Amino acid sequence: MIPDPAPPYELDLSGSLKDRVRQMIDRADLLGAGTSVRNSIAEILRSLIHEPREWGDPIHNLRHAKLVEYHGRCGDFLVVYAVHDRIPMVFMNEIIPLPNNPLFGQSFDD
Repeated sequence: MIPDPAPPYELDLSGSLKDRVRQMIDRADLLGAGTSVRNSIAEILRSLIHEPREWGDPIHNLRHAKLVEYHGRCGDFLVVYAVHDRIPMVFMNEIIPLPNNPLFGQSFDD
């Protein structure tokens, strides 16, 4: 049983998503936007670890997986993630640069 309030959530990212985030930071550095992008990503990670249910908007109830999918926004990034119903665990699935983000429209699938 999870105590109330829940402890900080464990955050899980796939290896490919970790690589994509690193590529985004590297590209932002080249574009002169490294500090802004790093700050946004740090705020996203903080929000996912400490307040994932409050930060984003619930989008889908994945009842068989016992997850709720959320969308959250920070610094011109859209984040798609899921929170387990009972276990304090967050799965970050995507981070997408939005219009006005210097990384918008760029590919990070290298």
